[in-house]
Amino acid sequence: MSEPTSFCPKCGFQLSAENFCPKCGMANPAANVPNNDSAAVPSTAEKPKRYMNKKVIIIGASAVGAIIAITLIGYSINTYALSNLQFKSSGGENFNFATLSANVRMEACNPTSYPASFDKYHMQVLYKEKAFATMDIKGGTISPKQSENLDGNVAIDRGMIADLYMQSLADGFSGTQTPAFNQNDMTVNTTIEAKVLGFIPYTETKSHTMTEFQEIMSSQNSGPFAC
Repeated sequence: MSEPTSFCPKCGFQLSAENFCPKCGMANPAANVPNNDSAAVPSTAEKPKRYMNKKVIIIGASAVGAIIAITLIGYSINTYALSNLQFKSSGGENFNFATLSANVRMEACNPTSYPASFDKYHMQVLYKEKAFATMDIKGGTISPKQSENLDGNVAIDRGMIADLYMQSLADGFSGTQTPAFNQNDMTVNTTIEAKVLGFIPYTETKSHTMTEFQEIMSSQNSGPFAC
């Protein structure tokens, strides 16, 4: 096979295999070009950087998309389990009239096929739209189709008791009959607080009249409680 022939780009002298033009000293542009067919096929190491960068971006985007999809699925499963939790009273200690509070225990049931973890179960009772009592239950992890007993505390608002007492006293002095205590004027708000997947804040609040709340608690004590 004959050696490649070229011409000096500076002086036009005919070159063969010389690295430099013997006439003017200009570098031979063809001296380092291989004379076989493999020269036309670049190796992996010779691929353009732009192609490699695009490949990295595509792989990175796919990984991010997979993480987002897994997170959304996990979030949906966790919130579904939390939304379906059931609670009922499981006893408590004697009421302390000095502190207007008592330790209580609630049974939390998870009727779903997925674990449910929450930080706190909070209940607020309003009387004529004013705070009357609160209950806070420590959270935990409830296994699928299982129930757990959780401890907490219930307390009656001292200000509300004082207001009711003073109103009754004032009505007595004025000869006015104090309106009877009506539970239809009471509202119960229950709230579950959690960190879904360990870091996403989640809160769900449900509101009931006192009559509705008593019916829910009564029915769960007698039948539909799923655990």
